[in-house]
Amino acid sequence: MAEEVDVIRHLLDVEHDASSMLLDSQKEADKRTSDARSKADAQFKSEYSKIVQNIESEESSSKEKINSKRKEVISQFQQSLDSSKKDTGSFNSLLEKILFA
Repeated sequence: MAEEVDVIRHLLDVEHDASSMLLDSQKEADKRTSDARSKADAQFKSEYSKIVQNIESEESSSKEKINSKRKEVISQFQQSLDSSKKDTGSFNSLLEKILFA
């Protein structure tokens, strides 16, 4: 009977050791997972920041080009208006005709 108790006690010790090893393994796995997640988050934020910075730079450059082109077009339009012949006499007679007829 004592031999059976010793076997059972030994099996319980083995089960306890296995349970401890499993718990330690789970803790190590959780730690590695957490470290990997932190590293991946940091890498993501870094890459995301670079992409956002590039997009903002491109946007700024595009805005400058568009504004420059807009100013050029407005300037050309203003020059064409300034260089066009103005017939104030005909314009005034047309207004009188429209407004007072």
